Amino acid sequence: MQGSKQCVPICEMCFYRAQDDTAADLVIVKAGILIEIKYSASPALTKSMHIAAADLRTRRNVIVAPVTENYPMRDGFEVLGYSSLRSWFD
Repeated sequence: MQGSKQCVPICEMCFYRAQDDTAADLVIVKAGILIEIKYSASPALTKSMHIAAADLRTRRNVIVAPVTENYPMRDGFEVLGYSSLRSWFD
């Protein structure tokens, strides 16, 4: 098309759902990042999150929640506040 710019995606993003209802809200494929979005200020790890991370062999596993301070969780998961995630895309 003349006069328009074509956008080349930096990464492929998708959601993940398996037949056993294991799910992940967002997966950034090339970067190997699994993201779960929670509305609780004290999110908990679930069996589904562990299974999705293992199935996808992700390198970074993040729970985004309404928290003011980021913090690590067990098994390589971390909790990020909404503003921290937004800064990834600035």
